[in-house]
Amino acid sequence: MMDFSEVSKTSIVTLICRAVGAKIKTYSFKDQKSLELYDLVYDCSTKLEMRWMIRVKKKFRGLSRKSVKFICNRADTFDNIAHEFVESHSSCTIINLGCGFDTRYWRMQGGNYRFIDLDLPEVIVLKKRLLGKQINYEYFGISVLDTAWIDQVTTNGNENFLLLAEGLFMYLPKEEVVQLIQVIAERFSNSQLVFDTVHEKYTRGIWKWLTNWNWRKVLHLDFNYTYGIKDPSEIENYGNGLKITHSKKPNGHLISVELNTSFEN
Repeated sequence: MMDFSEVSKTSIVTLICRAVGAKIKTYSFKDQKSLELYDLVYDCSTKLEMRWMIRVKKKFRGLSRKSVKFICNRADTFDNIAHEFVESHSSCTIINLGCGFDTRYWRMQGGNYRFIDLDLPEVIVLKKRLLGKQINYEYFGISVLDTAWIDQVTTNGNENFLLLAEGLFMYLPKEEVVQLIQVIAERFSNSQLVFDTVHEKYTRGIWKWLTNWNWRKVLHLDFNYTYGIKDPSEIENYGNGLKITHSKKPNGHLISVELNTSFEN
């Protein structure tokens, strides 16, 4: 059923994190839909996949519980950014790039906006099959690196877009991330790109090896971080019209980039 790449399986991992976090009473983060979606994914999995999901869930409830808090806090941060954007931009569009099994749509509270999920075809097909008519927003099954998706989402204009890339860019080759951001900078106006990634040191040497070892030990997945940054300001050099408006370091970088917006000095 879940015949995904190692990177695509991270969408299941983050779903499990949110499902575990949704049941922790001391957390302010609430995500009831993640509990429902987790059960749907589990029920249609093979026995081997079920065992993997049970092992991961058990670890997130125990020794790796700090990862649950990190994932839930990250999701909450992205949610707050989305809420603020909707409040300040009428008739805007929110795009979940590499959405995986994210349930942000159900965590949003009203507002006049267009919502789009975008991920690899196999992820979108499975998500649509599991949730059916509950998905009453737009979705595109295409790689985020295939910039043909930009033509599809901008048929009625390219302004007032919020592009969210939560837990995505760090798994993509750096040169392809740079090229993608360059194209986004060229194609969107009065819009905002928000993404998180790791420090550059985790993409090479001993830190890269240790990260891979931890993924294999805790999650039984074999992959590495391939895109990281040392200083967020370097992103402004990727292309014209990029301006960093916010960055912080919660075990990495969370960065907000304005796209071709008129700024007051």
